Amino acid sequence: MKRNAIAIVAVLFAATLLAGPATQTLISAYNVSATSYVYDTSASNGADDAWVTLSGMPRPMVVVDVDTINATSLDVRIEGRVRVGGLSSGTAIDMVLLEKSYSATNVGDPIIIGEAIDELRVGVKVTGDSGTQSITISLHDGRSP
Repeated sequence: MKRNAIAIVAVLFAATLLAGPATQTLISAYNVSATSYVYDTSASNGADDAWVTLSGMPRPMVVVDVDTINATSLDVRIEGRVRVGGLSSGTAIDMVLLEKSYSATNVGDPIIIGEAIDELRVGVKVTGDSGTQSITISLHDGRSP
């Protein structure tokens, strides 16, 4: 009986390793038209919109893919939130971790988040809009390059 239990645990552990890192799409193929930061494809921009809890992500990494750009730039802002006094009910302290502009298409720009934060969100805005834009932003747990 103990051997069976050990074998099952070993198989589950191996399956977890083979499954690879977790990935969550934050913004998918979004045609950006807002000139102020929005945090999802519904153009949400409230103080509490689109935050993602990072529990279980030892090295979170944001990956930005600019598929189409017909503007001066697409600007990305990564924000972090620390909860003082507990994740669900603690006082939120928000901070801008990074702002970066993209003026050409790119595939897979990885941005590793080195700060100790509880939550993260990514905003995007357009500067000098002159047509269709397409950007996809995903969050990875950072276990693989």
